[in-house]
Amino acid sequence: MNLVTLEGVGKQFSERKLLDGVDLLINEGDRIGLIGINGSGKTTLLRIIAGEEPADSGSVTVWGGVTIRYLSQQPDLDGSLTVLDHLFHSDEPAMRLLHDFEEASLRLQERPDDAVLQQRLIELTAEMDRTHGWEAEAQAKTILTRLGITEFDARLDQLSGGQRKRVALARVLINPSDLLIFDEPTNHIDAETIAWLEDYLLGMSGALLMVTHDRYFLDRVVNRIVELDRRKLISYPGNYSKYLELRTARHEQLAAAEAARQNRLRQELEWLRRGAQARSTRVVIPPTKSRVGIQPATPGHNAGQAAATAIKGSNTSQSRGGTSIGKPRRRLITSGRVTSKANHGDQRNIVRV
Repeated sequence: MNLVTLEGVGKQFSERKLLDGVDLLINEGDRIGLIGINGSGKTTLLRIIAGEEPADSGSVTVWGGVTIRYLSQQPDLDGSLTVLDHLFHSDEPAMRLLHDFEEASLRLQERPDDAVLQQRLIELTAEMDRTHGWEAEAQAKTILTRLGITEFDARLDQLSGGQRKRVALARVLINPSDLLIFDEPTNHIDAETIAWLEDYLLGMSGALLMVTHDRYFLDRVVNRIVELDRRKLISYPGNYSKYLELRTARHEQLAAAEAARQNRLRQELEWLRRGAQARSTRVVIPPTKSRVGIQPATPGHNAGQAAATAIKGSNTSQSRGGTSIGKPRRRLITSGRVTSKANHGDQRNIVRV
């Protein structure tokens, strides 16, 4: 099933054009690695697909009901929230329920004799039982722990930049989605955590689109590579290793095609040069026997003498037995065309060179 369709998307900043008529289909089950040189527009393309930034031209279609989660390189988090507060601030019902339950629990700890809060917590606990909310809470804390975050009540403004990035990653992973969009997800993560993230992404059912400089991670996770090259997208099936093979073959084919084109240009240039020389030079080809009107030998007449007589009289008109032997024709090459021209002026095409 198709999730997102890009058609003729263009994007430009000032005088610099990053995307020029870009087309892309993202389907269910795709795990796409977006690659390209630094500054080519990869992050801009991710933001356009995620709805964070508009395209200048073309269309981006997100089909009805498709949910997209986006993790930027530098997530903008509310520093006044705790880790769990940030995770549970979501439009997903399960996350909202967890948020309400955690909030009620904290308030009841401050006011344990508040009957209203007691009743509220009882209702939320029942709802958690009915919707299996405890599983969602356990999963959220497990993901945080695997990402190296263990202080769930810590305020975000007390965390380092790397820790904040991991909290943002946890929130994206916890919330169900049809398409995850990651911009450098492995930054600030150790090798053990990256290995866990690889397994997690391979086991999820949704689609994935990501930019990363970690080629080993890319090789393990993706099943399709899309290269942003000179403002256009080129798609290659397979992981990063397969991409390297296909890209090498493609560039060899392009190089061979260019070499053939250059060879044709050289041949045409040589032909033009020869044509110019031919137009300025007349080449006279000696007459052949078929053009001098030599008659077949007759009894008592020597054929060699007849031929010699005919050639000797090449500039005169002779008569033998009432048959006139006219002046021989000359073949003249002009402008790439061979013509047969008699002295009396008649002309006709013989061969085209």
